[in-house]
Amino acid sequence: MKKLIYVFVIALLATGCASVQQIRLAKEPLIDKLKTESSIYVLIPENGSHGEVIYQNSGRTIALFISAAFSRHMYQVEMSDNAETLEIGLNKARAKGYQYIISPQILHWENRATVVSSMPDRVEVKVNIYETSSADLLDSVIIKGKSNAALSDGVPEDLLRNPINRYIDSLF
Repeated sequence: MKKLIYVFVIALLATGCASVQQIRLAKEPLIDKLKTESSIYVLIPENGSHGEVIYQNSGRTIALFISAAFSRHMYQVEMSDNAETLEIGLNKARAKGYQYIISPQILHWENRATVVSSMPDRVEVKVNIYETSSADLLDSVIIKGKSNAALSDGVPEDLLRNPINRYIDSLF
C-alpha cells in the first residue's frame, strides 16, 4: 500500500502544479522591442466572472501584475484608477503624453476550491498593446492557465504572474 501511495505522489509531482500557455494572436509581434525611455498607460480591465460570480478586484490584480512587469523595464508606467474603456484610456494616455497603452481583458476566470472539489482553477487573459497616438494595435497575446486539480489550493491570479512577466520581458 505504501508503494502505491509513493507512486501516486511521484506521479502528481511529475505532472506539475499548473498548465500555462501563451498564444500570440499575430504571427509575429507587430511591435519592435520597447525602449526603457518609452511610457506606458495600463488600463484596469473589468473584473473576471464565472457564471453569476464576479471576482472582485481581479481586474485590478491583473493590471497590477502588468504594471509591475513593465516597471522593471521602463521609467514611466501608470495604471488607470478604475476600469476604463479603450477610448477613454486612449484619451487620458494622449493627454498625459504616453507612447503606449496596454488594454488587458479577462476572458475567463474560474476560482474553485480545487483541493476539495478536484476541479481546477482556470484563467484566460488577453493583453493588447496599442500605439497611443494612432490607436494602432501593435501586439496581442492570450495567456491561459489551468491549475492541477489534485495539488492546487491557490487562486487563478497565481497562474498568471510568471507568464505575464515572461511575455513582457520578451518585449524588451
